[in-house]
Amino acid sequence: MKNRKAAALSLLLALLLPLLAACSEKRTDETEPARTPSETAPSPETAAGADDGASDEVDEAAYLTERFPNVKFDGKRYTILTDPITNNPGVSTVNLNPRFGHEEITGEPVDDAIYQQVVTVEDYFNVEIEHLPTGNIVSNISKSVSAGDNAYSVSVGQAAPFATLVTQSCLLDLNGYDEIDWDRPWWNKSYKEKLTVAGKTYLAFGDFFFESAIANTHLFFFNKDMCDAHGIPYPYGDVLEGRWTLDYVKKMVEGVRRDLNGDGKYDANDEWGLVQSPIQSSIIFYTSGFTVVSFDDEG
Repeated sequence: MKNRKAAALSLLLALLLPLLAACSEKRTDETEPARTPSETAPSPETAAGADDGASDEVDEAAYLTERFPNVKFDGKRYTILTDPITNNPGVSTVNLNPRFGHEEITGEPVDDAIYQQVVTVEDYFNVEIEHLPTGNIVSNISKSVSAGDNAYSVSVGQAAPFATLVTQSCLLDLNGYDEIDWDRPWWNKSYKEKLTVAGKTYLAFGDFFFESAIANTHLFFFNKDMCDAHGIPYPYGDVLEGRWTLDYVKKMVEGVRRDLNGDGKYDANDEWGLVQSPIQSSIIFYTSGFTVVSFDDEG
């Protein structure tokens, strides 16, 4: 069987950059053995916020040096494979490469913070972060795994292609790496829980790719002119007081439509009380607590 080591490790929209190069490879300075994260991480009893609900308060600089002391890679290249853009119907076109498009400090706070993250990781771990965009993540990773060349360390892209790679045994179970601390606030715990099958987690989502979450934030707008015309109260108060439900929306839009062109038909050329795309329908479905699959007793 072909070697399925680091080349197969693909995180979906995953690692916070201070953790990018944190893996258990041999350090270059043999005079002082590197300690593993389990040896250096605070115990559950002493970890900040372990019991007081303040786990979201993290001193990231201290976390990096305390959890990964003496972890150096002697200039090794750390390759991140990405899918350049998403362009699905109803979904914002998103550049999946913004984190790697900053080459200097420009004075723009967010861009400079992203740039500094990359530089900090490269300097601290003595690693070169390389970004490779591709139009076919499945093909690239499958070929790399078959060849055993360990070409990619992490891959960033949409969920569906990675599902294919899971069925092809091209991805590693992330639960097998002590360096990944799922309790930290930069991981989406709900995402991990729902994508952990039979105790194995192959995909993850976290702050490393906050651009995707921002770009694909879906909003619900209402038209004040239409509300006024149909005698419908503005929903602000009901939203704030927790009465904003699907039943509320249904009641709000019932009977609200106009045949604008007078052809006796209601279609895309007319006025409707509610308009949404297919992707928004699926978002309403999932955020209402429904699922298309569920776990059995075996996970």
